[in-house]
Amino acid sequence: MFRILPIFLLCFFKVYGMSVSGALSHTYEVEPGEVIRGKIQVNNDKNVVGRAKISVNDYLTQAKGVTDFPAPGTSKRSLSPWLELSTDQYLDVKPNGNAFLNYTIRVPKDESLCGSYWIMVFVEPSTTDPAPPMTKGVGIKTLFRYGVQLIVNIGKTGEADLRVIDRYTKEVDGKKLLCVDVENVGERFCRTESQLELFMPNSSEQVKIGAGARRIYPGCQATYSFEISEVKKGNYQSLLVFDSEEDDVFAATSELSIE
Repeated sequence: MFRILPIFLLCFFKVYGMSVSGALSHTYEVEPGEVIRGKIQVNNDKNVVGRAKISVNDYLTQAKGVTDFPAPGTSKRSLSPWLELSTDQYLDVKPNGNAFLNYTIRVPKDESLCGSYWIMVFVEPSTTDPAPPMTKGVGIKTLFRYGVQLIVNIGKTGEADLRVIDRYTKEVDGKKLLCVDVENVGERFCRTESQLELFMPNSSEQVKIGAGARRIYPGCQATYSFEISEVKKGNYQSLLVFDSEEDDVFAATSELSIE
């Protein structure tokens, strides 16, 4: 099963014409002791040999859009000790061609393993190549840094367990938002669609608002933002529903006053 991760965008003074093909998230369900082999395709659309820099980091998300990339092996659910790459420094790609970064994941034969383990592999154009002579003026080009998530689920073990840790309203670009911070205190990652349902007491009026999908790893957090700009002022009973791809449903109720 593959899922797509948004591209991480950085800025440099030269464009290098490198890209990654295919899904940017590789997910596997295996048993202890199994070996996984996969590959990441790197493309070069330039007429000269390209060089991609390869690096690995753990990947953690916190509420309010905070993302951390600590050293590999920092997280207790890091895939780093099990991961082998065909190169952990640079990958050369022929002109107008492609090359593969091969990886092997050796899952320990340990029956105590439970839930999800993951790592982020970064692929970015190398800036060690000499840059062309600069002309007068300053020109900024964009360089795409691709992050490929490798995720291992140990069979059907572990469960996601979502908890609401904070709710607050704020305005962004003139839109009023109800923000809900959620933490996964379970052992398995989940990707959930979210919906806010509002009920006004003694009325048949009902409002449903979606906030898109989020992926939440164990021990990590995410923020769901529901636009309530058009909701009438008043006191409501609210129902938050988080529906995961594995058919797990999480719900939380509360009172909500919109002014």
